Amino acid sequence: MRGGIFASDLDRTLIYSETAISQLEAISSKSATVVEYKNNKALSVMSDRAIKLLQQIRNTLLFVPITTRTRQQFERIEFPFSHRYAVVANGAQILYNGQPLLNWEESIKREVYDKSGTKEKLLNHLIPFKIEGRLREADGWFFYYVLMETLPDCQLAEIRLTAEGLGWRISLQGRKLYFIPNAISKGRALQYIAENEGAQYLFGAGDSLLDYDFLKICDESFVPAHGELAQHLKKSSHWLTKEKGMLATEEFLTKILQTVTNPFDRRERSDLQQKIQPIQL
Repeated sequence: MRGGIFASDLDRTLIYSETAISQLEAISSKSATVVEYKNNKALSVMSDRAIKLLQQIRNTLLFVPITTRTRQQFERIEFPFSHRYAVVANGAQILYNGQPLLNWEESIKREVYDKSGTKEKLLNHLIPFKIEGRLREADGWFFYYVLMETLPDCQLAEIRLTAEGLGWRISLQGRKLYFIPNAISKGRALQYIAENEGAQYLFGAGDSLLDYDFLKICDESFVPAHGELAQHLKKSSHWLTKEKGMLATEEFLTKILQTVTNPFDRRERSDLQQKIQPIQL
């Protein structure tokens, strides 16, 4: 299936931190390889089986990592293979051969300025919620809190409405609560790459609400059952994996490999997935 793309989120989709593994309590039966270090400390791993599956998939599809990580955070990851494109900062930046596409960044900056309230204005509106956590910025594109305690669902819903009123959206990933301008979108970045490459078929995988932007434009999408996004999909959704944790990663990579090597299987699966899976917020 030449001319296709496999776009995937990273954290809790392809790679897992020690914290994520302990929370999910679902570890691959096979060994894993460290793919991220910081200050000589291992941060994230990927199962060896998943690495082999992805290497095989890359023989046919263009692999595009898509992440909410900043460029610096992304560059800590040591993939055992090269990749032409990468989408970082949730779509604010597109890297091509490791360098940012400046025209893309400028267009995003203009739209954020035109369509979203400033970070300072949003922070003022968040004061009544008394969010307990460390505030961090992502290269000036967006910000997030590293929460000290879990927020009640009702409060999270109110925070979401407040952000939406100013042209922002939120996503809770583990202890991190992200606030991102609407113009910054993984889906738009993937669409740009697909058009540049003339891609005929798109596969996608992601675990968070922020991944929904690009999953909904893919021909076939996969959501790990442990993810934030899984909570907003119907249990009957064809997007959901049966497994959790690293086993979920191996599950959807196996399905993608089977699909790219069997065109008949691709047609049958596409018929199942062709409708956009609605989510409930």
